[in-house]
Amino acid sequence: MRRSAIIGLAALLLASSSCSSSPSTRASTPRATQGSASPTISGTPAQAVARLASGAALPSECTPKRPKRSDTTVFVSAGHAWALSADGTTLTCLFDVQDPGPFIWGPLGDRALVGGFEVKGLPGALTLPPSDLQAGPASWGRPTGKSIVLVSADAADLEKVHLDGEPQEDITPLPKARYLSLTYHPSGLAIAFAVERGGSQSIWVSSNTGDKPRRLVFSKEGTKFGALAFGADGDRLYYEARHANGLSVLHQIFLTDPTQVLALWSAPVGRRVLDIWPSPEPERATTAWTVGSSCADSRAMLQGSDRAMPALPSEPRPTHMVGWLDAERVLVAAGGCSAPLDLSAVNVNTGSAQPLVFGVDAAGVRTPAPTPPPPLPTTDADVGSGNA
Repeated sequence: MRRSAIIGLAALLLASSSCSSSPSTRASTPRATQGSASPTISGTPAQAVARLASGAALPSECTPKRPKRSDTTVFVSAGHAWALSADGTTLTCLFDVQDPGPFIWGPLGDRALVGGFEVKGLPGALTLPPSDLQAGPASWGRPTGKSIVLVSADAADLEKVHLDGEPQEDITPLPKARYLSLTYHPSGLAIAFAVERGGSQSIWVSSNTGDKPRRLVFSKEGTKFGALAFGADGDRLYYEARHANGLSVLHQIFLTDPTQVLALWSAPVGRRVLDIWPSPEPERATTAWTVGSSCADSRAMLQGSDRAMPALPSEPRPTHMVGWLDAERVLVAAGGCSAPLDLSAVNVNTGSAQPLVFGVDAAGVRTPAPTPPPPLPTTDADVGSGNA
């Protein structure tokens, strides 16, 4: 297996281009992909009203308000979207939502993609009315979330939907390809995507308009590619490679030097890396992900500097990584798979878990992307290693 390098990547791409309280008293829609091919994190619709970890039920009525920036846990219950602080002390109603759909939040933490390809948001945020648009995986534009890039329903094209009234664009970089997954670069200037062409799969990078596609990873040995995610520094791309022997491996490749490829973790044979969540802090080496062959056997995982471990090791139910709440805590969902979800904040340094809320219908994170966004890196390398 070889990789073609991204020669002068940055230069090439740029040229082408009322309820705030204390808890103490669809049409076909895209899968949730924060830069990865992750399944929607949702439980059974129309469950009973969720219960906070304090034992208090959610308020039955509320007026939507703007949450604090630190209220990064978001969930849906009884037809409302809510925000909860990472320590579980502040609860705010956000907006009404009957079909949470993918429930993925934009990089400013002020708008979410829900069912019917609708974008709902906080006061003042750009929104999008519901439509009959059918799509596959989707990724929010960066760094401000004014657009969404998606795989068409037939997987033959990449399209960009704008929230500011501009017409929908066809930005397909490669003709006659089947698009598998995609993710936006944090600079907003590029996208990475996995495709299948001529019976083999590969990973490419192009400008944010689909111009100047450059192949980054490919295989002659039947390797398939799944989840994708850029690191917060913009220099690294994380990806799942499923080898012909059935082994799924979480890899990291450096855009500044594509000869540097690390195999971070291997899943048990028969299981896949379903989503990838690199730390939002560029200096941290911690990565989070979900592994499983289906929802029923999925496990949320964490890897620090020395080893990988389950995020909730004593939880007998399926667990799913939802995302990062801040630089030290991740949000993990337990349950789902036609059952309600229970949410916990897990400290990646100590492994301690703090229950937050029980019995929700869908979960997400609204952690704002780091500012300023990182630049798009350049490279003069033209040779890669032989393994993906």
